[in-house]
Amino acid sequence: MHAARRSFLTPEEPSQSQLSDVGKTQTEEEAIVYPSFLFFLAMGGVYHPHVAVGLGITWIIGRVLYAYGYYTGGAIGSATLIGLVGNTLYSAVQHLEWVSTE
Repeated sequence: MHAARRSFLTPEEPSQSQLSDVGKTQTEEEAIVYPSFLFFLAMGGVYHPHVAVGLGITWIIGRVLYAYGYYTGGAIGSATLIGLVGNTLYSAVQHLEWVSTE
């Protein structure tokens, strides 16, 4: 059967250990990013809670789609964390009164 797959160029089925490795890798990547997400979500939510909630929900949906794409082989990155960083920086600038809040 292996020769038949090669002659018709059909992809081989991934083994259970390969799927398990993919799951572990995706979980490790998630564990690396999660503390940063929580920090920026909390700090940005001090002055702009509605923006932080929207970006937080978008980040969660993006991570679910990323995990699904990672398992199927079509993973795309999520840029929502950049929005949370920007929201946090703007909140810090407002707190330091470098920008007028009126």
